[in-house]
Amino acid sequence: MKIRTRLTIQFTIIVVSTFFTVSVIIYIFSANYRREEFYSRLKDKAISVSKMLFEVKVADDLILKILDKSDKMLLYMEEIIIFDNNNKRIFDSRKDIKFDPGLSILNQIRKEKIIKDIDNHREYVGLCFMNEKKEYIVFASAYDIYGYRKLKNLKEILLICFVVLIFITVFLGRFFSSKALQKISNMVKQTKNLKTSNLNARLDTGKNKDELYELAKTFNTMLDELETTFNIQEDFVSNASHELRTPLTIIKSQIDVALLNVRNIDDYQRILKSISEDITNLSALTNSLLLLAQTTSKIPNYTFVKIRIDDILWQARQELLKEQSSYIVNVNFKNMALDDMDLIINANHILLKNAFLNIMENACKFSTNKTVSVHIGLFSSYIEISFSDNGVGIPKEDLKHIFKPFFRGGNVINTDGHGIGLPLVKNIISIHKGEIRINSTAGKGTTVIISLPKL
Repeated sequence: MKIRTRLTIQFTIIVVSTFFTVSVIIYIFSANYRREEFYSRLKDKAISVSKMLFEVKVADDLILKILDKSDKMLLYMEEIIIFDNNNKRIFDSRKDIKFDPGLSILNQIRKEKIIKDIDNHREYVGLCFMNEKKEYIVFASAYDIYGYRKLKNLKEILLICFVVLIFITVFLGRFFSSKALQKISNMVKQTKNLKTSNLNARLDTGKNKDELYELAKTFNTMLDELETTFNIQEDFVSNASHELRTPLTIIKSQIDVALLNVRNIDDYQRILKSISEDITNLSALTNSLLLLAQTTSKIPNYTFVKIRIDDILWQARQELLKEQSSYIVNVNFKNMALDDMDLIINANHILLKNAFLNIMENACKFSTNKTVSVHIGLFSSYIEISFSDNGVGIPKEDLKHIFKPFFRGGNVINTDGHGIGLPLVKNIISIHKGEIRINSTAGKGTTVIISLPKL
């Protein structure tokens, strides 16, 4: 069942149920009012006749004439009977009706002093009337045909209104539900048109900042992330295939050249050494690509432990110097730690060491003196590590692209590299809920600043 139909049904049920309840309440109150009002008139009539008979001492015939002239159209088949204390009928306004309340009712009136009831649609009021210390029972009864006609008319009006209301409610329910869901229908149509070829399309949020606005806004945010991820994946596949194809082509070319002619042992050793270096570089590139893909994942699965940050730095420095003995890495503290806990962070040791190693290697590789200065600064809630060099620097126009995978600045095109290091570092720092900033001036050097939260 569609939402529009369900809303229409629910709206109709609510409105119709409310109207039905209100109508029943109106009818019940009207019926009660009619009954009490009619009983009140019967009581007044009974008291009036009793006073005329006993106090004013009007003759029976004259009383009957007065009754005929008063309220003739209001009380249908009206009969007023008066009984003495021996239950003898001493006055009866209608000889032709002979309504007999019965001995039990007369005794009940004497006991309760006044009763109101109905017998076969004939409503009656019985009460005690005292005159000269004698107790009389006055009994007034009549048919309230006018009151019942009004109730019947009220019931018919309510019933007609009820039926008409059902049709109106269904119509208005469909109209307003369609209007309310129009925005959702438009969103569904726009969503159906989304494909990988037009991920830049966005849902119309509209002008009213309601729940549908928030839904469209949230969906657009998801599309932003999806488009970014898809573009990164597309660029990654394109660039990675190119980066992997190049060393493989070089390796195959060297092997093909070596097989063209019979060579001496020294030539074969030189070729094999070159191939071994290419394979080592290819292996390092493959590992970097895999690590970049893993750290780009929205659901990383890494183990974090408590570890001293200076231990990771010293290990990264040691590995770098083991590979490149000509590099110089100076590590200094801006302010000494008063407590060992000031240096402990929650980190993945392998990832963070890889990030520090990448930054140190880049700083040394692009510096004429092959030197990088590392400074550790301790703050109340975070630890700041800065890596500074006096190298070629990064042109201002390249800084905004520096964290894009496979991007390389125009001034380092001729230097070995793949443009994977800094994007990988940024992913690793993001995984650790840290921040990375780069300050650089072309020809003067670069400073990479990393902030990591303490425990």
